[in-house]
Amino acid sequence: MVSLRKSINDRANNYNHKYLNCYLETISRTISFFLIVIDILMIIYDRITYNNHLLIASHILSCILFFTSTFKPMKYSVLQFIVFSVGFLLFTFYKISIALALLVTDAYGSLLLSLSLHGFFAILDAYAIYISIIYYIRLKNAICCDETSFEDEIEEANVQLIIDDDDVSEEEEEE
Repeated sequence: MVSLRKSINDRANNYNHKYLNCYLETISRTISFFLIVIDILMIIYDRITYNNHLLIASHILSCILFFTSTFKPMKYSVLQFIVFSVGFLLFTFYKISIALALLVTDAYGSLLLSLSLHGFFAILDAYAIYISIIYYIRLKNAICCDETSFEDEIEEANVQLIIDDDDVSEEEEEE
């Protein structure tokens, strides 16, 4: 009975592990794609980022590397995305404060688009940092733990389960 419970728990843990990885990869791809779109929109429509095209281009490159790391897991691409996105998020808060100050003092209607772009970008980038930290931890744990030993352990539990079932049926036949 213990081996049956262990086998079921191992299968559930394996399923949860695969499901969470699939979810993280899908969400990471979606977020990085939308961050790239918002960066391109900020280059085109934003009045505040005229002198910051190189910074935005490097953030686009960081998002592209993060996007590709979801297909072939690269721990360092995810780590550079986390570090660079934190810096870019701080810069975005700086640009939001400039846009708010100009909106209050000069009442530029065109700054509403800039303000909404930066606000949406800040929220999405904060969520992307959260997801990428979780993804980085999962990648780090996958490297530390050998997944083949985990699969071998599940196979041993299945073999034990079959042996236990045969033993139980033999005992019932003897009685």
